[in-house]
Amino acid sequence: MRKNGLPFVCAVGYLSSSVSLSDCAEPLQPFCEVMSYVLGDYIGTICLCYLDDVVIFGKPQKELLDRLDLILKRLHEFGLKDKPSKCVLFRTEITFLGHLVSAAGVQPLHDKVSAITDWPTSHCIRYVRAFFGLVGYYYRWFIEGLPP
Repeated sequence: MRKNGLPFVCAVGYLSSSVSLSDCAEPLQPFCEVMSYVLGDYIGTICLCYLDDVVIFGKPQKELLDRLDLILKRLHEFGLKDKPSKCVLFRTEITFLGHLVSAAGVQPLHDKVSAITDWPTSHCIRYVRAFFGLVGYYYRWFIEGLPP
């Protein structure tokens, strides 16, 4: 029997990675399904959702407030609550899933880039593989012209 990997929600709905991250993914699956159901028609158009993080985006402040109202109403319709102490409003840039997201686009965080550029010279295959694993995701920011 194959285990599901880490569940997540995207614009096309609820998905699960093909790689299992031990047993941590199992309790998250029902929650991701709920978030996909509750915010499904908004995901990718006015918000992004990953586990319990919801990012609502909009350019003019009025548009952002309207979208915030829509999302909060939808959450409350389904009995879900927000935690005001964890809410951050009206930011021009945010850290989300290990990236810096702003009007200029998506960039890797400085500490992630530093971990790669400050990596010591590898002298065995094990450390070379570890380096390739680390750099594999961030290659698009180092080599221009490669597809994302």
